[in-house]
Amino acid sequence: LEAADFESGSAKLEGLPPGRLVLAVEAAGHALTLSESFTLPAPRPVRCQVRLRRGCTLEGRVLTPEGKPLAGAVVRSGLPDRLRNENLFFQIFDQQNFSALTFTSTQTGADGSYRLEHVAPGDYDLVAEHAAFAASKRRVKVGEKASQNVAALTLEHGRVLSGIVRRNGQAVPGAVVVLSVAPAKLKDGTKAVQDVIQVYLEVRADDTGVFHFARLPFGEYKLSAFDSASPDGVWLQLARG
Repeated sequence: LEAADFESGSAKLEGLPPGRLVLAVEAAGHALTLSESFTLPAPRPVRCQVRLRRGCTLEGRVLTPEGKPLAGAVVRSGLPDRLRNENLFFQIFDQQNFSALTFTSTQTGADGSYRLEHVAPGDYDLVAEHAAFAASKRRVKVGEKASQNVAALTLEHGRVLSGIVRRNGQAVPGAVVVLSVAPAKLKDGTKAVQDVIQVYLEVRADDTGVFHFARLPFGEYKLSAFDSASPDGVWLQLARG
């Protein structure tokens, strides 16, 4: 349910479901803020007072693999180490202890710099992406400060992964090939696991069974293939060579 802004700063919500709830409040120039939790039904109408927070401004730069400023890169904040979900009520931790995170994005300027404004306190993965490079990620803990500098995000050239999907020695045209992180194995000696991009990509093989993945970060991956043309659908096993 949503309540429109009121000049008086007050709003009324009706028809809320039973259970333990919080109010998520968004306003221009402020970070997402949650109310104290409350339980419905209640013996009397519940009144919540929410003091909005300005949030923190994150500032940093994105660099090419050669260390030069990179313009036009997209920098976004997201949940650490799991699929991103921008539902405001998804942020539930430690058995219904509610928390709010800010999901936002921006582009770097000509000098490779960026600013993410009104970011609520919490743990984030900052991800930098550009069409010419593999992405880069950094774990950031945002506090109550008005501003915070983030160490530079350096992108990588990445690698191209190609192959052929075969079944019983025959190429499988149009097979769906899925690439994902190999769990608990992504560590190259220079990066902690938390600094490695969590990749999930899907491509379709061409008429000769050939597939390509481009601009992949360094690491170990799992490949799976699916023959969608089969009447029942068949998962295929991929092997080297």
